[in-house]
Amino acid sequence: MAKLKFEHIFPAPAEEYWRINNEPDFEQFQAPLIDLDRYEELSREEMNGVLHRRIVVEPDIKLPGPIEKMVRKNIGDRKFYYEETRDIPLDQNPDRYEYTWQIHPPALQDKLYIGGRFIVEPVDDKSCRRILDGEVNVKILGIGGLVSKFAVTEIGKT
Repeated sequence: MAKLKFEHIFPAPAEEYWRINNEPDFEQFQAPLIDLDRYEELSREEMNGVLHRRIVVEPDIKLPGPIEKMVRKNIGDRKFYYEETRDIPLDQNPDRYEYTWQIHPPALQDKLYIGGRFIVEPVDDKSCRRILDGEVNVKILGIGGLVSKFAVTEIGKT
Protein backbone atom coordinates (compact mmCIF):
# COMPACT_ATOMS: atom_id res chain seq x y z
CA MET A 1 0.00 0.00 0.00
CA ALA A 2 1.23 3.48 -0.87
CA LYS A 3 0.10 6.64 0.87
CA LEU A 4 -0.84 9.82 -1.00
CA LYS A 5 -0.50 13.31 0.42
CA PHE A 6 -0.29 16.37 -1.76
CA GLU A 7 -0.79 19.97 -0.61
CA HIS A 8 -1.08 23.12 -2.70
CA ILE A 9 -1.81 26.75 -1.85
CA PHE A 10 -4.27 28.56 -4.13
CA PRO A 11 -4.73 32.35 -4.38
CA ALA A 12 -8.47 32.22 -3.68
CA PRO A 13 -10.61 32.25 -0.55
CA ALA A 14 -11.42 28.69 0.58
CA GLU A 15 -15.17 29.13 0.09
CA GLU A 16 -14.71 30.38 -3.48
CA TYR A 17 -12.25 27.63 -4.43
CA TRP A 18 -14.54 25.00 -2.88
CA ARG A 19 -17.54 26.33 -4.80
CA ILE A 20 -15.91 26.24 -8.25
CA ASN A 21 -13.91 23.04 -7.73
CA ASN A 22 -16.91 20.75 -8.29
CA GLU A 23 -18.47 22.66 -11.16
CA PRO A 24 -18.35 20.88 -14.54
CA ASP A 25 -17.49 24.15 -16.37
CA PHE A 26 -14.41 24.64 -14.21
CA GLU A 27 -13.44 20.98 -14.60
CA GLN A 28 -13.68 21.32 -18.39
CA PHE A 29 -11.52 24.45 -18.22
CA GLN A 30 -8.79 22.78 -16.17
CA ALA A 31 -8.82 19.35 -17.89
CA PRO A 32 -6.35 20.22 -20.69
CA LEU A 33 -4.14 22.05 -18.19
CA ILE A 34 -3.67 18.83 -16.21
CA ASP A 35 -3.31 16.55 -19.26
CA LEU A 36 -6.78 15.05 -19.33
CA ASP A 37 -8.30 14.30 -22.73
CA ARG A 38 -11.71 13.82 -21.18
CA TYR A 39 -13.23 14.79 -17.84
CA GLU A 40 -16.97 14.43 -17.98
CA GLU A 41 -19.60 14.26 -15.28
CA LEU A 42 -21.75 11.16 -15.76
CA SER A 43 -24.12 11.73 -12.86
CA ARG A 44 -24.85 14.11 -9.98
CA GLU A 45 -27.35 13.13 -7.32
CA GLU A 46 -28.19 14.51 -3.90
CA MET A 47 -29.23 11.94 -1.34
CA ASN A 48 -29.39 12.12 2.46
CA GLY A 49 -27.39 15.36 2.64
CA VAL A 50 -24.60 14.13 0.35
CA LEU A 51 -23.88 15.05 -3.26
CA HIS A 52 -22.78 11.92 -5.13
CA ARG A 53 -20.85 12.58 -8.34
CA ARG A 54 -19.60 10.12 -10.97
CA ILE A 55 -17.01 11.36 -13.46
CA VAL A 56 -15.30 9.60 -16.36
CA VAL A 57 -11.64 10.51 -16.85
CA GLU A 58 -9.35 9.83 -19.82
CA PRO A 59 -5.84 10.95 -18.93
CA ASP A 60 -3.36 11.78 -21.68
CA ILE A 61 -0.63 9.47 -20.39
CA LYS A 62 1.78 6.84 -21.64
CA LEU A 63 1.35 3.69 -19.61
CA PRO A 64 4.49 1.69 -18.74
CA GLY A 65 4.80 -1.49 -20.85
CA PRO A 66 3.59 -4.07 -18.30
CA ILE A 67 0.66 -1.87 -17.25
CA GLU A 68 -0.24 -1.18 -20.90
CA LYS A 69 -0.26 -4.94 -21.58
CA MET A 70 -2.56 -5.61 -18.61
CA VAL A 71 -4.89 -2.74 -19.61
CA ARG A 72 -5.13 -3.94 -23.23
CA LYS A 73 -5.90 -7.47 -22.02
CA ASN A 74 -8.82 -6.11 -19.99
CA ILE A 75 -10.27 -3.24 -22.08
CA GLY A 76 -8.99 -3.96 -25.58
CA ASP A 77 -8.11 -1.08 -27.87
CA ARG A 78 -10.26 1.47 -26.07
CA LYS A 79 -8.40 4.51 -24.75
CA PHE A 80 -7.38 4.12 -21.09
CA TYR A 81 -10.01 5.59 -18.77
CA TYR A 82 -11.41 5.29 -15.28
CA GLU A 83 -14.35 6.56 -13.28
CA GLU A 84 -14.00 8.76 -10.23
CA THR A 85 -16.68 8.99 -7.57
CA ARG A 86 -17.00 11.80 -5.07
CA ASP A 87 -19.21 11.91 -1.99
CA ILE A 88 -19.56 15.52 -0.91
CA PRO A 89 -21.44 16.36 2.30
CA LEU A 90 -23.69 19.34 1.60
CA ASP A 91 -23.38 20.73 5.12
CA GLN A 92 -19.75 21.91 5.26
CA ASN A 93 -17.76 23.73 7.93
CA PRO A 94 -16.21 26.88 6.37
CA ASP A 95 -13.01 26.21 8.34
CA ARG A 96 -12.50 22.90 6.52
CA TYR A 97 -14.35 21.69 3.42
CA GLU A 98 -13.99 17.99 2.67
CA TYR A 99 -15.20 15.11 0.50
CA THR A 100 -14.20 11.51 -0.12
CA TRP A 101 -13.14 10.27 -3.55
CA GLN A 102 -12.36 6.94 -5.17
CA ILE A 103 -11.04 5.85 -8.55
CA HIS A 104 -12.73 2.88 -10.22
CA PRO A 105 -10.78 1.24 -13.07
CA PRO A 106 -12.70 -0.42 -15.92
CA ALA A 107 -11.38 -3.84 -14.86
CA LEU A 108 -9.73 -5.59 -11.90
CA GLN A 109 -11.71 -3.51 -9.39
CA ASP A 110 -11.35 -6.24 -6.79
CA LYS A 111 -7.55 -5.92 -7.00
CA LEU A 112 -7.16 -2.14 -6.92
CA TYR A 113 -8.19 0.57 -4.46
CA ILE A 114 -7.32 4.23 -4.99
CA GLY A 115 -9.13 6.75 -2.85
CA GLY A 116 -9.09 9.14 0.03
CA ARG A 117 -10.10 12.62 1.11
CA PHE A 118 -10.00 15.99 -0.65
CA ILE A 119 -9.77 18.91 1.78
CA VAL A 120 -9.86 22.68 1.32
CA GLU A 121 -9.05 24.91 4.29
CA PRO A 122 -8.44 28.64 4.59
CA VAL A 123 -4.89 29.93 4.95
CA ASP A 124 -6.09 33.54 5.19
CA ASP A 125 -8.83 35.70 3.63
CA LYS A 126 -7.28 35.50 0.16
CA SER A 127 -5.81 32.00 -0.07
CA CYS A 128 -6.52 28.38 0.77
CA ARG A 129 -4.74 25.06 1.08
CA ARG A 130 -5.92 22.09 -0.96
CA ILE A 131 -4.98 18.70 0.46
CA LEU A 132 -5.32 15.39 -1.34
CA ASP A 133 -4.89 12.61 1.20
CA GLY A 134 -5.35 8.95 0.34
CA GLU A 135 -3.91 5.60 -0.51
CA VAL A 136 -3.21 3.25 -3.38
CA ASN A 137 -3.56 -0.46 -2.70
CA VAL A 138 -2.83 -2.85 -5.58
CA LYS A 139 -3.05 -6.64 -5.36
CA ILE A 140 -1.77 -7.70 -8.78
CA LEU A 141 0.98 -10.30 -8.68
CA GLY A 142 4.18 -9.20 -10.37
CA ILE A 143 3.27 -5.59 -11.17
CA GLY A 144 1.45 -4.33 -8.07
CA GLY A 145 4.39 -2.18 -6.99
CA LEU A 146 4.78 -0.70 -10.47
CA VAL A 147 1.06 0.12 -10.65
CA SER A 148 1.14 1.73 -7.18
CA LYS A 149 4.18 3.87 -7.99
CA PHE A 150 2.74 4.91 -11.36
CA ALA A 151 -0.65 5.82 -9.82
CA VAL A 152 0.94 7.92 -7.06
CA THR A 153 3.13 9.77 -9.59
CA GLU A 154 0.22 10.50 -11.96
CA ILE A 155 -2.12 11.62 -9.18
CA GLY A 156 0.62 13.93 -7.94
CA LYS A 157 0.91 15.53 -11.37
CA THR A 158 -2.80 16.35 -11.55
